[in-house]
Amino acid sequence: MSNPELLIVCQPLVGEALAVRTTGFASVAEALATIERAINEHGSLTLRRDEPEADGAPDGDVVVVNMTVMTSVRIARPAELGDTGQYL
Repeated sequence: MSNPELLIVCQPLVGEALAVRTTGFASVAEALATIERAINEHGSLTLRRDEPEADGAPDGDVVVVNMTVMTSVRIARPAELGDTGQYL
């Protein structure tokens, strides 16, 4: 069984929000625990993007987020969000 697709949205103190779709966590609870640990340790969070390339191959880009400058983090399953009308 593959990991669920999660949308993690990080809002920094200043600037635009960063949204990353990832299957790097087995569950929402695991994602939350990893984010909480990064915040408590004043560290960074490493996320692997799951956006396919034009040829359909996995992208595999890595995003490193400095959690010391984030004011909020939202974790959701993309299907649960529906069409919010927002482009991040």
